[in-house]
Amino acid sequence: MKYSFMIHNSKFMPKRKRKTTHSSINSKSKKNQVSKKRNDKKGYETVEIEINPETAAEITAIIFILLGVLIILSLTGVFGVAGTSISRFLYELFGWSAPIFSISLIILGVVRFYHDKYKIGMVNYLGFLMLNIWVPSLIHLFIDSEKSYEVALDGAGGGFIGHYIGNSLKTSVSFTGAFILFAAFIIISFLILFNTSFKDFSKNWNQILLKIVTTFHH
Repeated sequence: MKYSFMIHNSKFMPKRKRKTTHSSINSKSKKNQVSKKRNDKKGYETVEIEINPETAAEITAIIFILLGVLIILSLTGVFGVAGTSISRFLYELFGWSAPIFSISLIILGVVRFYHDKYKIGMVNYLGFLMLNIWVPSLIHLFIDSEKSYEVALDGAGGGFIGHYIGNSLKTSVSFTGAFILFAAFIIISFLILFNTSFKDFSKNWNQILLKIVTTFHH
């Protein structure tokens, strides 16, 4: 992975001599000026820093996990004034599923650590986005439609996502139909997030749970 930076080098450039009035020299100078504008506009040069793809993957994984942990601290009220504002915003947006948003960030970070096994791309981020849309929408199905907006405003139910998506679908296709759709969407979101089949996902998840149980047992 390469990162480009623009560095001004005018202090190190030699002073240009005054152009003569000869037409041939003027035309040549104009050509040189055009090429300089293309290659080195206003005395800036491009410096590229190349980062190992594995290192870049681990950096992004740490960022995702850190964000997830900070959000959990905010939701539990131990992150000060800033945490209170973040908590209020997330609860209004996601409702009771706000903790799931932070957990899914951590999961995304963990998956990013195993980039050699799970290829991370736009598909995985799409699964992350879908998961945090369908879960609050499903939760908000259990909220009375007449009180849907007030509940979302209080940071309960499925928040404003649940109000505008979940409640709208419930009034259109009934509670049962909306529940089945959102449940299916959530399963699909998990599969997209891990970019794996349902069979492989179940197998890997069982192995993870077994390792956790074994660790705590010892």
